[in-house]
Amino acid sequence: MTDGGASSLDALGEGPSLRARLSTVLRASAARERPVALQPTAAREFEAERARLAVDARRCLDAALGRLGVVGVAGWASPQSEDERVGLVLLRALRDRPALRVRNGLMETPPAPWGELLVTRDAIERAAAAVGRFELGEVSPLPIATGFLVAPDLVMTNRHVVSIFASSRDGHAWEIGEQHRVSVNWTAEDGGSGPTQTPVVAVVAVHPTDDVALVRIAPTPRSGTIVPLTFWEADSAPGSTHTICVIGHPIADRDAATPTGLVERVFRGVMGTKRVMPGELYPQLDLMGFCGHDASTIAGASGSPVLDPQSGSVLAVHSRGVWAKGNKAVALWRILDQPMFSWRRLTPAPAATTR
Repeated sequence: MTDGGASSLDALGEGPSLRARLSTVLRASAARERPVALQPTAAREFEAERARLAVDARRCLDAALGRLGVVGVAGWASPQSEDERVGLVLLRALRDRPALRVRNGLMETPPAPWGELLVTRDAIERAAAAVGRFELGEVSPLPIATGFLVAPDLVMTNRHVVSIFASSRDGHAWEIGEQHRVSVNWTAEDGGSGPTQTPVVAVVAVHPTDDVALVRIAPTPRSGTIVPLTFWEADSAPGSTHTICVIGHPIADRDAATPTGLVERVFRGVMGTKRVMPGELYPQLDLMGFCGHDASTIAGASGSPVLDPQSGSVLAVHSRGVWAKGNKAVALWRILDQPMFSWRRLTPAPAATTR
C-alpha cells in the first residue's frame, strides 16, 4: 500500500485495524476453492488466474488508497479510474457496509459508522419481521430470494424471482408450476427458533416492465401477526443521497464475481439468513428506471425492501447488483399510481404499533 493511503486511513481513525483487515482479505481475495481433480495444465492455468486476481485486487486497493491520500475523505466520492472505483468499493464494504445479523427478531448492534441505526432500531426490527425468505420444496426447502409483506395476504418481490416458480402463457395471467411448492419463511435467522413458513398460493400481479411482482399467501397464525410494510409516500424522490437499510437473505455469490475474501469478511461465513444491510440510496434513475444503492448485497437479496430507517417505509425493491459497479432497485415512488398497486385503495393502512 502507498504511504499516502496509509496516512489517509489513519486520518479516518482506523488505520492499523483497517490495514490488518485488508491484509486478510487480500490473502483470500482470489482464493476460490480449487477443484480436486484438475489435469496438470488446467491446474497451472487455475493457479495463474488466482495469482492474477490477487495482483488485480492489490493494484485496485493501492489506487484507491493513493487517491484518498491525495484528496482525503473527499476521495470516496471522486474516483478517477476504474481501478480506484473497484478499490473504493472494496474499502467501503470493509469499512462501513456491514451485513447485520437478525436473531429472534433483534438486529445485532451496528458498528461505529452506523450508530445512527440505534435511534431507529425499533422501526428497523418491526420492518424486519415483515421480511421473509422465498423457499422451494417441502422437505429441505431451497432458499431462493426475499420478499416482504405489504398487505395481510400479499407479498412483494421481483418479477425475476416469481419467474423461477411461475410462468405466463398469455402474457397476463401467471400461474405457479404444478411441480412447485413455494413458501415464505419469516424466521430464517441465524440461530433463530426454527422456520415459520407460509404457503404461496397464487401470483396476483407482475409488472409488465419493472422488476416487481405480488404473490398471495395463505392465512396462517404467524402471517396474521405481522404488520405489513408501508411505502414511501412523498410526491418525489428522496434527496441526492439517502441513508437506507436493505433487509434480506443473502445466499451466495452465484457468479463468483465478488472477491471470496470480501464475501467471507462481510457475511462472516453465515449465508441465507436475515440481514440488515445499511448503505446509501442514489435516487437518480437510469435509462431503465432503476435507482441505485451501495449496501452489501449478493444473490438471495433479490426482492428485498430498500427501507427508509427513519420512517420504516419502503423506498424501493432491490433487484440486482454487480460487483464493483453497484446495485439496482425498482424505485417505487414512480410507479405507486399504476394499476398493479390498485389494491392499496382497498386495504386499510396498518395500525401503528409500539414495542
